Amino acid sequence: MPPRTKASFGLTSLIESDSEPDMDSLEFHDAQPAQQPISPAPAPKRATRGRPPANRVTKPAQRLKQQTVVSSSTTRKALEEKSSNTIRVSKASKKQDQSIASNQVPEKPAPARRGRPKRSSANDAQQPTEPPVKAKTIRASDRRAGTKGIQTQEEIPGTQQIGVEDVEMDSEIQADQSLHEESSMEEIIVGQADDLDEIDGASMRRRLEELSKRYANLEARHRDLRDVAIRDAERNFERLKTQAEQSNASANKLIEQLKAELATQTILAKQGKAAQHRLDLSEAKCDTLRSTINDLNTSLDEARSEIKTLNTKLVAARNAEAASRVPPGSALKSTTAASRQASSEAVHAAQAKEDLYTDLTGLIVRGFKQEGEEDVFDCIQTGRNGTLHFKLAVDSIDSVDNFEDVKYKYRPQLDSNRDGELMDRLPNYLVDDLVFTRPQASNFYAVIVKALTERLDFLAIAIVFHLVYLLSIFDVYFVSPIVSGMRLHKIERAPSTKAPADRLVLFVGDGLRADKAFQSFPEPYPKTDDDLAPRPLAPFLRSRILEHGTFGVSHTRVPTESRPGHVALIAGLYEDVSAVATGWKLNPVNFDSVFNRSRHTWSWGSPDILPMFEKGAVPGRVDAYMYPAEMEDFSKGALELDYWVFDHVKDFFSEAAKNQTLNQALREDKVVFFLHLLGLDTNGHSYRPYSAEYLHNLKVVDQGVKEIAQIIENFYADDRTAFVFTADHGMSDWGSHGDGHPDNTRTPLIAWGSGVAKPQLYPNTVAPGHDAYSSDWNMNHVRRHDVAQADVAALMAYLVGTEFPANSVGELPLSFLSANDREKAEAVLVNAQCIIEQYNVKEGNKRATELRFRPYKPLSEEGKTAEERLIGIRSLIEAGKYEEAIEETNALISIVLQGLRYLQTYDWLFLRGIVTIGYLGWMAYAITIVINLFVLEQSIAPQRNWTGTIVSTSILAAMYASFVISKSPLTYYAYAFFPIFFWEEVYARRSSLSRGGKQLFGHIQSVGAVLACIFYFILYWAVIQSLALAYIHREIFTGLYMVGALWPVFQGFSFLKSHAMLSLTWVVSCCVMSVFTLLPANKLEDVNLILFGGSLMVMIGLFYLLMEEYVLADFSWTRKAAQAKQSSLIGRTLAGVQIGLIVLSMLVTRSSVLSLQAKKGLPLGNQITGWIVLVTSFLTPLAYRLAPTTNYNHRLAVIFLTCAPTFVILAISWEGLFYVAFSITLFTWLRLEYSLQSFSLARHAQNGHTKPNGKAQPSLFRPLRLSDARVGLFFLVLLQSAFFSTGNVASVSTFSLESVTRLIPVFDPFSQGALLIVKILIPFALISANLGILNKRLGVAPSALFMLAMALSDILTLYFFWVVKDEGSWLEIGSTITHFAIANLMCSFVAALEGVSAMFIAGVTIHDTPTAKSS
Repeated sequence: MPPRTKASFGLTSLIESDSEPDMDSLEFHDAQPAQQPISPAPAPKRATRGRPPANRVTKPAQRLKQQTVVSSSTTRKALEEKSSNTIRVSKASKKQDQSIASNQVPEKPAPARRGRPKRSSANDAQQPTEPPVKAKTIRASDRRAGTKGIQTQEEIPGTQQIGVEDVEMDSEIQADQSLHEESSMEEIIVGQADDLDEIDGASMRRRLEELSKRYANLEARHRDLRDVAIRDAERNFERLKTQAEQSNASANKLIEQLKAELATQTILAKQGKAAQHRLDLSEAKCDTLRSTINDLNTSLDEARSEIKTLNTKLVAARNAEAASRVPPGSALKSTTAASRQASSEAVHAAQAKEDLYTDLTGLIVRGFKQEGEEDVFDCIQTGRNGTLHFKLAVDSIDSVDNFEDVKYKYRPQLDSNRDGELMDRLPNYLVDDLVFTRPQASNFYAVIVKALTERLDFLAIAIVFHLVYLLSIFDVYFVSPIVSGMRLHKIERAPSTKAPADRLVLFVGDGLRADKAFQSFPEPYPKTDDDLAPRPLAPFLRSRILEHGTFGVSHTRVPTESRPGHVALIAGLYEDVSAVATGWKLNPVNFDSVFNRSRHTWSWGSPDILPMFEKGAVPGRVDAYMYPAEMEDFSKGALELDYWVFDHVKDFFSEAAKNQTLNQALREDKVVFFLHLLGLDTNGHSYRPYSAEYLHNLKVVDQGVKEIAQIIENFYADDRTAFVFTADHGMSDWGSHGDGHPDNTRTPLIAWGSGVAKPQLYPNTVAPGHDAYSSDWNMNHVRRHDVAQADVAALMAYLVGTEFPANSVGELPLSFLSANDREKAEAVLVNAQCIIEQYNVKEGNKRATELRFRPYKPLSEEGKTAEERLIGIRSLIEAGKYEEAIEETNALISIVLQGLRYLQTYDWLFLRGIVTIGYLGWMAYAITIVINLFVLEQSIAPQRNWTGTIVSTSILAAMYASFVISKSPLTYYAYAFFPIFFWEEVYARRSSLSRGGKQLFGHIQSVGAVLACIFYFILYWAVIQSLALAYIHREIFTGLYMVGALWPVFQGFSFLKSHAMLSLTWVVSCCVMSVFTLLPANKLEDVNLILFGGSLMVMIGLFYLLMEEYVLADFSWTRKAAQAKQSSLIGRTLAGVQIGLIVLSMLVTRSSVLSLQAKKGLPLGNQITGWIVLVTSFLTPLAYRLAPTTNYNHRLAVIFLTCAPTFVILAISWEGLFYVAFSITLFTWLRLEYSLQSFSLARHAQNGHTKPNGKAQPSLFRPLRLSDARVGLFFLVLLQSAFFSTGNVASVSTFSLESVTRLIPVFDPFSQGALLIVKILIPFALISANLGILNKRLGVAPSALFMLAMALSDILTLYFFWVVKDEGSWLEIGSTITHFAIANLMCSFVAALEGVSAMFIAGVTIHDTPTAKSS
């Protein structure tokens, strides 16, 4: 090989080498060229695209066009033109070079390619001649960062290597005089080529080596300087960038704070203006009240002065009357001083008697005068409740033949402005004029005294008693599990050992059922035929199950609502059922949770859920990001709720990439992220869980979970994140939840990520855990692990390495853990210690308050205490018997949980005994009062004695003493008081029971009568028991209606003949009512049925409007003319307005339903019109005062038309048809009862028995008879039917929110629940009005039938109290609670209905009562 060729390859190998001298350790003036032999260059390889290996320092790949031309083409051409001969070298040198070239250098150099040149290997860089200069490497990060605004090596002129492999040494060098200064070294090399002919090969190589070294040193110095500049620029740039970002963030934060403060100040300013306005109004009102008080004081002084004057006049009048009785003048002459003294004493004695009578009775006779044939007495009766002014007109004795036929006319002198409060207290019949005969006078006066003197009325006692005893099931069955004072426990690990995961992400799909999450469905919104094929709608979650994690079903408890579900998931405890009534947004109690144990928790979601965990945790530990409550709009799709959560989480992590402080906080351990996804629940309520909207929302949730999981994994990039996906509760097929139905209690649970076990696969077989419920999930080969909902909190605490929540009772699901046996044994042992700690605290509290505490035997026997069992388990772990230790620990947890239940039910027997005696006492007391007031019709004073008083007082004092010692709740004192009070009253009124029993059953003397009485007693008892079963099986009401339809038949052929049309109407109405309880309680929205029901209401209204005179004449053509005067133009006009409101409600409802079904939202005009119709319909009856009508048929028609528009607006399907049928049934029952009693009285009159009850004296009202028990029984059946015909009121989940969204589209549980209650209560307004009218038509005393029904209703209450369950299936637990609550409140409800009835029938007159006819 020619010398210049060898030199060329030597230079090539030198320049291509990546060895770079370290100039940092040398001063620039000390840098000397190093003498190194040229190592054989490797054969050039084909350049490859892409990034070079990371362990090599590579040269910049991009080259400037000018440098490429200089280093390759120009240099080669110049050498070829200058030199005509190649270098000759000696034979020895030639052989040496050939040997080198044959090993590592190809015959032809490879052409230059784009990209970075390949770095030579480490062996090629060996240079033994002189100490090597330390190579300076350039970090890849510095090279990448250099592209941001600073020139890189490729962009700085003069830093490119010469493509020596393309250069052929030639003698021409002067043609390259226009090259850049940076190419001067190459010119030197080319210039030296002219002397190659004169210098031998060896010297030439030495010179080239020196020049190459010098060039390399210069290049290294240049590169170092450039690197220093780049690094400085990068540091400056990063510092300035960070400062700018921080300034920008601070500015944005300040702006947000200022905006928030401005908004707050604006609100405060508005509130201040409103408060100032209210203050001004209050001050004006106070001034008015002061003026009124002054006027009243003046009037009071005048009244007192007038009273004194009247008393003086009264005394004077009496004296004058006494003086008028003085004998004539002739006799006076003969009178002595003794006679005058006797007359004065007589006057004084008369005055003393009158004063004594007034003091004893409170009755003051203000005056007396004769008006025609009547003696009119002006009377005032005083009492604790007020003063009643009335006039009593008595027929003159001369005007009647019999002294007993003297009539008394009661005329109350009441002023609504002055006596408004008294009028509310008085019975209705004392507010109106009243006529009665002389034998009834004593009863009349007793009624007045009773109304004015009794403070605690029977109804008030009933309401208070039942409200107090309603709490008994919570004290007996559902005591709060929350206690304080426990030590916290967590798994102890070595400092170098981390928890299974550094962070946890919790996804909660609110309202997601387990089957909907795992089943396959067609595409919710198909576009092609392929979309109709069923497929999993949550493919990402399904992939976690099949490949990455563990899954199962999480079983919730009742009530299946969002608040208790989240408490169980995050705190690990099941709150007592009463906690759901405290609301969703805030904590009624302070309990521990996984969030509170975490280092920090970030949460996103609904304002109904997040605040209770934010407020209940350590301040500043939980951050909550919530969307506005207005977004929870049921009239629109709810996808935006979940999109909001996902978008804000994405923005949060994007911000974390820029915010160093937030980034550092996120990278700490024990961090929790909580995403609450409410869209599924909202769409399920609106469209049902099988709808396209619900299923599409499931796809959105799955995609969002996938994206969030990927963002978090990319952000941390350490595989130290655990993920948990579950739901707080399920949902029924009708879009509701709350009870214990399996669809509401089964929710999905999927866990994956760090610390979570991989799926257990069983190919070609059914894996353990599966049943019929999961048979269509197509995951039978993957093991299913079911857990209780509270177990999820223990799982999360273990994964993230925090302490178990203090009140957690969840059992750690070991099948979800990716850990060895020892780790599992240690974890479950800590779980047991947490539960044992609660037991110890509760046992200590109970032991400290009980006189004779009885400990739980399995944990108190010698050698079997919890501490001793823990020591045994610890020894098993130390001995390596992990599986045995796990079994023993699980057994211990089961025993401790049973011990906790033992402590929770410690007072069961005592409390249930007291409550039972209390309910029995109430029924006995109610029957006693009913007999005393409405059977005997006289107030018999209680006959108390010292024995009864001492016994009852001693029992109550002993119980109260035990409550004080045991520090019992205040409710215990009330539970003990009522039984003592009731039974003491019954004992004191034992004579009333004895006399009432004789009067009620005295006429039953024959065997047939006794057997009939026994038959009716059994029948009535069977009906009451069937009512109890009807709470579970609504179909029983169908049977009761069919049996009730035959009721007129039992009255005999003569009754059917005289009342054929009425009996037929009753049979038809009962048959129609029997259909409604066969229909499903859950209904689909059907606008056609809604409009059909509304049309029937309009038709009834038009019938009344057209046939008003006929209706007011009690459906009699003969009395039509007599009743025509009661009709008025104003009344007919108002009736027409009410009918128009029904039509308007139908139009608005149809428009709203169609708009909501089309997902266009609720039009604002429809919402406003709906509210106007609702409010106006209830206010319209007030206008009837302009033309009052006292006819009861008119009053019932007005009540029917008043409630009709509201029932149309709030109906979903056939409820309007029920409203019409129920109203007709009630009206027919009223008329049938009256007709039956009239028929019975007429039959008795024909047989010569005008007074069947055998009472000697006529009374103001007819006394109750045994037959009136039938009225009370029918009332209870109709009352229960009103509860259960339109839905199952015992199940909250059967009532849909679809109807109330026509008025309140935004989710508000309390407002929407209030509207639902209004809808439920409308039928009871009808039944109360009809019973009130029936009470008057039958001639019995007011409240008599209501009180009778109240006495009978608690048979159901006592039955349901004993069947309440707190264990077993969740469906049974929830059902028994609601059954007891409904039955207990029934009595209070009946009491409230009496007040409603009094309001509805005030002023109604009945002129044809059976009592009047019989007399």
